[in-house]
Amino acid sequence: MNNILDQIILYTLILLTASCGYKRGAEVRQEAAEDYKNTTIQAKKQFIEHESQLIDSYIENSDLDFFRSGTGLRYHIVRDGDGALATVGDDISIDYSVELLNGTQCYNTSDNGPENFRLGYKDVPAGLSEGLQLLKKNGEAIFIIPSHLAYGLTGDQNKIPGNTAIIYNVQLRELQKN
Repeated sequence: MNNILDQIILYTLILLTASCGYKRGAEVRQEAAEDYKNTTIQAKKQFIEHESQLIDSYIENSDLDFFRSGTGLRYHIVRDGDGALATVGDDISIDYSVELLNGTQCYNTSDNGPENFRLGYKDVPAGLSEGLQLLKKNGEAIFIIPSHLAYGLTGDQNKIPGNTAIIYNVQLRELQKN
């Protein structure tokens, strides 16, 4: 009888020890995941701060007055334009040029003519969509779009590298309210 009781106690101790070890392994994995998450968040915050400083430096050298939206978009309205502001769902036609903060030219509609699309329904950078809603027909602006509102981590897979702020010089040529 004592032998069976000893075996039960032994199995119970083995199970308790094994389950404690498993829990500790799970705790270690959880701590490692938390450390990775915190390190990644901290690195992203540092990158955003650095990019913001680069944009601010560019603005200081431009001698233009820029405003900053809540998302981080910087904009300078060159010409107000006429009528109502563009809104999501409006059909628009724009002329634009895109360049990097270092002055590298990326795209320009003067090569192929204006770009026509429905605002909010075309795959354009979020910062461009946001900025276009600040314009009226015949309005013109300069948008400095931080990377998180532009093409993000991967860039556009063509001329704009990943994690790169871009500058749009935009003219809203046509605006059809819908």
